Amino acid sequence: MAEISSNRNILIRKLIHISSCILPIFYYFSHNGELIKLIAVFLAVGFLIADFMRMHFSIAKHYFQRIFLKLLKENEKKYELTGATYLFLGIATVFFIFDKKMAVCAALIVTIADPLAAVIGKYKGKINLWNKTLEGSITFFIVSLMIVFSFYGLTWEIFIVALIVTLMELLPVKLNDNLTLPVVAGGSLYTLL
Repeated sequence: MAEISSNRNILIRKLIHISSCILPIFYYFSHNGELIKLIAVFLAVGFLIADFMRMHFSIAKHYFQRIFLKLLKENEKKYELTGATYLFLGIATVFFIFDKKMAVCAALIVTIADPLAAVIGKYKGKINLWNKTLEGSITFFIVSLMIVFSFYGLTWEIFIVALIVTLMELLPVKLNDNLTLPVVAGGSLYTLL
């Protein structure tokens, strides 16, 4: 029964992660991009404050865990920032560093390709690579390629961008990939396209 509950919580966490793609989609279609950038900063700062509060004040930790405990990873239950905090920091960063098209593309990779790869890797993955699976990495590559293709068309560079971000997602890097993936994706797009 615990496995079912755990699987359900993982799926809920990944659905929440995917739902954050609404922010780059709004940014892309918005006539007021500066407002969307401010919303991204507000969310990043808000999550940072929430993490700070739960790490330093027992009452905040108590209420935070009452609401979110089942969705937290083990490292997040201790004194580390949540994946959501890193996600909104990553999105806000690319919104300010790169042009709109690159920023949206990079943010969609982290909000769509990353959680889909995690779900496929968890439930269908058979071949382990570090702490990931080959099946999850292939999913990440294909979804990233589709996202970049939808913005830039079919060029050889989009394959390189998809490969770079896939390797970044796959390799056991110490930094949280919700922060590193959009920045690396944006940097790759800027450099190659």
